[in-house]
Amino acid sequence: MAQKAEDLIELNEIRRFIKKIGEEYGAQQRYFKPEGAADRLPPPFHIIKTDGPNDYGVRLYCIRLSEGIVILLNGNRKTALKAQKCDNCRPHFQLANRIAQKITEAIQEGYIELNHEENVIEMDEDFDLHI
Repeated sequence: MAQKAEDLIELNEIRRFIKKIGEEYGAQQRYFKPEGAADRLPPPFHIIKTDGPNDYGVRLYCIRLSEGIVILLNGNRKTALKAQKCDNCRPHFQLANRIAQKITEAIQEGYIELNHEENVIEMDEDFDLHI
C-alpha cells in the first residue's frame, strides 16, 4: 500500500480498532463488515472521510472465526463502490474469500478446530491449506 498521509491516518484508526477489539470488546460481529466469506475493517459504523467520488478509504481484510480468533490479512485503499471492481482491493478481497472458504471447509471436515478457551486454532499435523 502506498504510504500516503491519509492512508497512514486511516491505518492508525484501524490499528486502534484492532487494539480495542482485542483488549476490550472481543471480536464481536458488529465490529466487522462481512465481505463474502471473509470480513473487513473498519467496522460498518465507522464514517470514512472521502477525498472525492472514487475514495472509499482503507480496507483491511480478515477472517473472523470467533470473538477470540481473527486472522488478519491484507488490504488497500478502495477506489470503487464494490471491492470486486477496485483494482487496489480486488486481489486482497478475492484472496481473503478463498482462504475463508478453505478454512470453513477444513473446520467442517474436522481438519481444523477452534480452541475457544485458549483462543487458538488447532490443526491436524498433516493438514495443508491449498488455495
